[in-house]
Amino acid sequence: MNTPHVEAVLAQLVAALKADGATPAEVPPLAPIAEPARAETEPVLAPTPEPMARGGLMEMTKLATTGIAAVFATLLIVSATSPKAIDKAPRILVIDANVAMARYIERPDVSALDEAAFAEAVKAYHGALEAEMQALTASGRVILLSADVVLAGDAPDVTDRLVTAALARVSPGGLQ
Repeated sequence: MNTPHVEAVLAQLVAALKADGATPAEVPPLAPIAEPARAETEPVLAPTPEPMARGGLMEMTKLATTGIAAVFATLLIVSATSPKAIDKAPRILVIDANVAMARYIERPDVSALDEAAFAEAVKAYHGALEAEMQALTASGRVILLSADVVLAGDAPDVTDRLVTAALARVSPGGLQ
């Protein structure tokens, strides 16, 4: 493109070079710049939007589903680990049934009984022990397990507490 402004700037540049002592041989002559010929073209329109790439809707659906699932999982974890939920969680306690029965039948007043009276005393003690276990778990906030079934972890042992309460229910001779 050849405009009057460009020619004026070039003329000033040539004059400056000559003023600095450049010889006319060192300063190339200004060649006329012809404007490029303009070709007849159709008007350029804005590009048409590409249709959604194949699977694009499926990708958006997957992202939305993943986002919803992540939010749901986060809310579930937060609600499950909040102090309010932990307070409502059942507490696991254990009893050693063998120890509980052995403590009763090894008592001198019980072991001295004849066979029929011994059977009756053990049956009464077993009923009292079972009643104590039912009372302990009646609130629904306690799960009582046999000490033999806990494979890992630490669960408080309530054997002594239940034996003491069951013994209080039965007379020293083993009868209620």
